[in-house]
Order: sequence, then structure tokens, then C-alpha cells
Amino acid sequence: MDEPSLAALRRSSEVELERAHHELARRHDELAEARAELERSERSREAVTLERARWEEGLRALAGHTLSGLELADLRRRGEAIEARSRDTARRHGAALSLLAKADSRLEEGRRAVGEALARQRWIEEESRRGDLARERQAALREDED
Repeated sequence: MDEPSLAALRRSSEVELERAHHELARRHDELAEARAELERSERSREAVTLERARWEEGLRALAGHTLSGLELADLRRRGEAIEARSRDTARRHGAALSLLAKADSRLEEGRRAVGEALARQRWIEEESRRGDLARERQAALREDED
């Protein structure tokens, strides 16, 4: 391969490698964000679980007591609100797990892209060295002929 073609390939390979590194850094950030979201959803799940446990404990404490209709309605609303938060938290937790899996997969794709770009650069450098050696041999042969 001639030197101008190799130089053009080298430049495009360097640009490609830089772009792949930039994309990999972005994907690392995505993964960190996904992990943070998963952590937040886990804390939310724990909070809802504690809230439900306190509510149930309150119900047990009220066992045997006569409650008014308003008190019963309030307890029912609190229980329904806790269940709604629980479902919402479970949905967000599932979404966070999915986001984490996708981010992890995209990070792996980014690593592969960087590896491929590095392999291309190594191939271009090897081709350049081969071309340099071939030119040196031809120059040496010409000198020997002279």
C-alpha cells in the first residue's frame, strides 16, 4: 500500500479511535447513572417495605379496638397509598434493572469498538513498517546496482 493511502488510513483510524474512546467514556457514564438509579430504587423499595410494616404493626395494635368509619377509611386509604407506592417502586426498580442491563451491554459494545479501532491502527502501523522495509530494500538494491 502506498504511503499517502496509509497516511490517510492512519488519520481516519486515529479519528475513529478517538471517537470510540469518547463513546466508551459516555457509556461508562450511562452505566454509572443506571447503577445510581438502581440504588435509588432499592432504597425506595426498602422505605416502602418499612412503611408497610409500620402500617401493619399499627393495624395489629388496633386489633380489638372499635374504630369509627372515618378511622377505618383513613386506614384503608393509607394502605392503598402504600400499595400504590409499592407497585410504582417495583415498576421503577424493574425499569432500573433493565436500564442497567442495557447500559452494561452498550459498555461492552463500546469496549469492542475500541478494541477493533486499536486492532485497525496496529494493522496500519504494520503495513506502514512493511512499506518502509520494502522501500529500504529497493533503495539498497538500487545502490547495489549502481
